[in-house]
Amino acid sequence: MSNQHFGKVMAKSGPNTLKQKCKEAGVDYWRALKRRQAGFYDNEIFEPGYMRSARKVNEITIYGVVYPNLQEAIRSLNPVASAKTISRWIKQGMSPEQAFRKIPNPGIASGSIYLITNKINGKKYVGLSTYTPENRLSGHAIQAVANYITGVESLHADIRRYGIDAFNIIQIDQGTTKEDLEEKEKMWIAKLETRAPVGYNQNRGGVSGGSNKR
Repeated sequence: MSNQHFGKVMAKSGPNTLKQKCKEAGVDYWRALKRRQAGFYDNEIFEPGYMRSARKVNEITIYGVVYPNLQEAIRSLNPVASAKTISRWIKQGMSPEQAFRKIPNPGIASGSIYLITNKINGKKYVGLSTYTPENRLSGHAIQAVANYITGVESLHADIRRYGIDAFNIIQIDQGTTKEDLEEKEKMWIAKLETRAPVGYNQNRGGVSGGSNKR
């Protein structure tokens, strides 16, 4: 056997080949091969929890985090709208951040109106969500770090200034439809006087999915 032929055999069946690594890691060889052909690194190929469909095509960035594709982003962020609806919104020109936050028509099973308070200066923010208050506060923290809203009077500006631990969040109302939640959001913003500069709300509310960045 020539040295050249021996090298080819070892490349296919040697101890450091992809097939051997798959056998040692208990990973399906053909799935691993597809991942390698798609440009994945070894830590991604052999990570058990990595999603099977996480191919590096059509990458999408949401709040500063890069996902390999829309499906992987949906699995990670669990938005209210369906994958089909979000894809349609993005194709129509909506930003990924807006598409992942927006509440679709005709309504939702349940939702809440929440109140965020800055424990240092007392300023407040009213919002609507279909997530738990705690998850929504975490979402605001992620958006703040990503500079999603840059206005100096915004909630995100003070999260960057004081840190997320300076804020608390409570549920103050609830609703069962998109329209119901939007009307209640407007009512609470007016009642608690949370419009900037007294509070953090940049508009009168009632627009699910967020307003413009200003």
